[in-house]
Amino acid sequence: MAKLTEKKSTTDWLILANVLAAAVLLNMLASLCFFRWDLTEEKRFTIKPQTKELLKNLDEDVFIEVFLEGELNPSFKRFRNSIRETLNEFKVYSNRKVSFAFTNPAAAKGGKA
Repeated sequence: MAKLTEKKSTTDWLILANVLAAAVLLNMLASLCFFRWDLTEEKRFTIKPQTKELLKNLDEDVFIEVFLEGELNPSFKRFRNSIRETLNEFKVYSNRKVSFAFTNPAAAKGGKA
C-alpha cells in the first residue's frame, strides 16, 4: 500500500511539473504574437484595417510627442494610458516606424506646449 501511495505522489508531481512547463511554454509563445480582443459592442478599441495598412506602408519614421505627463487627475491618467496603448499598437503595426514620448507640459523646454 505504501508503494502505491508513493507512486501516486510521484505521478501527481510529474503531472504538476508538466502543466507548469506547458503554461510557461504557452506564455513564451504568446509573447511572440501580438493580438488584442476588443469585446466592446461598438468595437471601440479596434484599429481599422485602413489604419493598419497605412501604418504598415509608412515610408519614414514618425515621432509623436504627447504633452500629457506629470501630476494628473485620475480621468486624465486613464486618458493618457489609453493613448499610450493605442500608440503602442501603432508602433507594432508600423514595424516600429512610429515612436512616441510623453512630456510634462509644465516642464517642457523652449516654450513647447
